[in-house]
Amino acid sequence: MPSSAPYTIRNAYGTKTTSGPTTAIAAPGVGKRLVVHYCRMTRNVATDVTIITKDGSTQMDSITLTSEIPGILEVLPDDLAFRLGDNAAYVFDFSADVSVSWRLRYRIENA
Repeated sequence: MPSSAPYTIRNAYGTKTTSGPTTAIAAPGVGKRLVVHYCRMTRNVATDVTIITKDGSTQMDSITLTSEIPGILEVLPDDLAFRLGDNAAYVFDFSADVSVSWRLRYRIENA
């Protein structure tokens, strides 16, 4: 049975183990933008880490994963989803060399 959704949801996932920035979802091209509906991050080791999420090079949000908060899960309806700028990548920037597994669900729309 065909989906009734007016757009295609895509998945990106991986494990990051080094400090510094990394592109989680590549820029979609001029005139397009990423819309992130779901974000899960889980710390795989006991070391604390601060994770900054970026809209290209602009900071959007940050969280520190600790023994009390070893992971996060955000499920966002369309009106609250993270809408990035025109042709911007979704970037993670880690404060330490810590293993963190992540998964994103997103779509691409016209900017």
